[in-house]
This record gives sequence, structure tokens and C-alpha cells, in this order.
Amino acid sequence: MSAKKARVKASENSITTSVRGPEVYKYIEWHTLNDDEAKSHEKEESFAWRVLTNTQMQALMPLPIEDLQMRLAELMNLPGHETMLDEAVLLDCYTSAFWWGKEQGWNEQQISGLITVHHQLLDNLRSHNFTLEDNLGALRKMMVGIGTKEDRNGGLDFMDISMASMLVEFVSSTFFQHYRLYEFLFSSEREEEVISTDLEVELIPPASLPHPPPLDEGLPEAMYLRHLAPPPPESPAVEVSSVHTADDVGEEAAKLEGGRQPDPGEIDIASDLLDGITSEDVQTVFDSVSEELFSSLQSNVAAELKERESEILRRINKIHRVLDTS
Repeated sequence: MSAKKARVKASENSITTSVRGPEVYKYIEWHTLNDDEAKSHEKEESFAWRVLTNTQMQALMPLPIEDLQMRLAELMNLPGHETMLDEAVLLDCYTSAFWWGKEQGWNEQQISGLITVHHQLLDNLRSHNFTLEDNLGALRKMMVGIGTKEDRNGGLDFMDISMASMLVEFVSSTFFQHYRLYEFLFSSEREEEVISTDLEVELIPPASLPHPPPLDEGLPEAMYLRHLAPPPPESPAVEVSSVHTADDVGEEAAKLEGGRQPDPGEIDIASDLLDGITSEDVQTVFDSVSEELFSSLQSNVAAELKERESEILRRINKIHRVLDTS
């Protein structure tokens, strides 16, 4: 028989003795056992391996706290812990309990029992609406048989009196101290705020061109015609024809004016005069001409408005006098 099997056999025999507490299981190497073998070492009432199995505990023990929290969210079936407050609180309870037990140097069996205790107390409050006194009584029943030789067992027989005292102190400072908050969280309905935005989208009508018209596209017409729908290029023959046509028109105009064609020097002088004119000069000339044309019209309109206003005031005063005499 190997040394490992001998240690396991000795531990099995020690369970039947009157000795209780962690000493009974100190020779068991939990990392060498599967889930069924680990459960075979426990009594029927034991809290070990109820919520977290031996295999799961072996995987959780070496994890840092961030990875431990994410892994516990999967094992405890808390997929909405990032958006739902109740699931986030449950995950925080399990994570803090697990990490506290790990800091105390507890083994896989003892931390598994600690998680079962928290799960039982939280379930009593969530599912059965236990009061503070009821849940304290449930915790007291879990402590039955610790440190004694009685046959009664509350499920934590793998702990001694000092470990049980530490467990009660931890649960009292974390869970029972804020019991009213947990009651409010699990029993009160909270208002759900739904934030939404209604967006009306108008479909673009079909266009004959490859792209929609400028108004639907949101582009200036010049840019649209230049980049999206440029006009077809004119053929060289058309350009030559248009040039000849312009020359013909100039010749006909010259014939009508004086029967002679302008000299090239006169054309150059006219073009030089026009080159010196800017858009601001044209705008100035246009403003002065329009002011001369519309100044008289403006004064006439003002006089008519003033006369119309005087007539309305006379009528109003006449109505007031009639009302006063009556």
C-alpha cells in the first residue's frame, strides 16, 4: 500500500472516532481527490462541497482577487453582476468571504463550508424572507456540534471552536451588521429608468443620377456639379464651331455700328480697362445706382405711411369722443 493510500485510509478510520474538528481531516490531501472521493470523506450533513466542489476549489485557490471574482460570477450563476445591483452584492459577499478565508489560512474544505454558510444565509433572506432573528437562529444551528463529542452535527464539524468564533465574528461584521440594507435590496422594488431617444429618419427618394440630388446629399450645388455630376465634356468640333460663331457675331455687330471692324489696339485698350475693375467696384456702382433709383420711391412710401397713420389716429380719437359723450 502506498503512502498516499495509507494516509487516506488512516483519515477514513479517524472519522469514526470521537475526535472532531479539523484534526480529523488533516491527513487528507484534497488536491489529489476528485469530487466524489472528496464527498465520501464528509458526513451527510456537512456543508463542505455543497456550493463549490473540490475541483472548483482547487482551481479557485491560486487565483488573484480580480480573476477570482470573475470566476465566482460564472460558478454562482451571476451573469448580470455588472448591471444588476442585487447580483453585484451577492458576488461581493462571496468574493469577500472566499478571500477572507484564504487570508486566514483555511484549506479548500473549510472555505467551501464558509461559502455554503453565506449562500444559506443569503438564500434565507432572498427566498424565505427571514428576519434578523430567524437568520441568527439558523446560524446558531449551523454551529451545533463544533468542539463537542455529541452526535448532533450542524454541518461545520470540520471546524474547531476558534475557527467558529472567527466565522461568527466575520459574518456579524459583514452581513448581520447591514441586515436592513440587505432586506431592502432583496425585498423592495426599484424604479427602472429607461433612457431612449426617438430618431425619425427620412428615406432619400430614388434619383436618376448615380448620386442623390444636392439637397438630399447636403452639398452645395457647385461642388455637386463639379465632383458628383459634372456636365459631359464638349467635343473639340463644338468648341471650334462656337468660336467661329462668336467671331461671326462680332463681325456682324461691327458692320451694324459703323461698317468697319475695330482695330486690335482698340480691343486691347478695352480689355485693359476691364481688367482693372474688381467685384467691389461693381458692387459700389450697383449700390449707388440703386440708391438713386429707390430714394424717391422710399420717400413717397414713407409719406403715405405717415398720412395713413394720421388718418387712423383721427378715427380713434373720434371714437373716444363719441364714447365719452354717450
